[in-house]
Amino acid sequence: MERPSIAAAQGLHKVLLGEILLMAALLLYGVAQLLLLLPMMYLGSLVNLAGFVMILIGLAGAAPAHVCYRSALWCAAANVIVSGAYGVVTAELFQTVLAVCSVGLELVTVFFICRATAGLFVEAGELETAYSSAWIWRVYAGLTVLSLLSNLAIVFFYGSMTSAVLYISYLFLRLAGETVYLIYLVRSRRILLGI
Repeated sequence: MERPSIAAAQGLHKVLLGEILLMAALLLYGVAQLLLLLPMMYLGSLVNLAGFVMILIGLAGAAPAHVCYRSALWCAAANVIVSGAYGVVTAELFQTVLAVCSVGLELVTVFFICRATAGLFVEAGELETAYSSAWIWRVYAGLTVLSLLSNLAIVFFYGSMTSAVLYISYLFLRLAGETVYLIYLVRSRRILLGI
């Protein structure tokens, strides 16, 4: 039977790959929206789906290591369903509600991943790194909320140059939050493996 830290590290590696795919999908989708390239939007959707699948596989692998990984798995699965519904629903109001729900589920998923990883760090005696898990979660949440507010502000300036600037700021904030989270995943995986 493998140690919980090794199972968690292997699962976090797959989560990392899934997050990289989600970041690539965000870039593809953002460029496609700015340049009005429909085929690139479809490609972004496929890459997004592949990223979600990798995250689910990674969390399923890490779930035996800590109960919070299991909770993150359920939140990520719910996020896949909500994101799929977003692509099907055509009413603006419902799309907005689903987008906010998806962001909320994403935040809860990241919270559970950081909490589980911090728990494993405490068990291993890595208290400083465990503290950084809470810090990473807060930075990620702050950048995500700012990006969501920026994205919601686009509704008021739709069709103007301000909306393009707001969308670019939305993309920048999302990518900044994702980058901080990716660095945390890489570092956590290395520590859990003892590298």
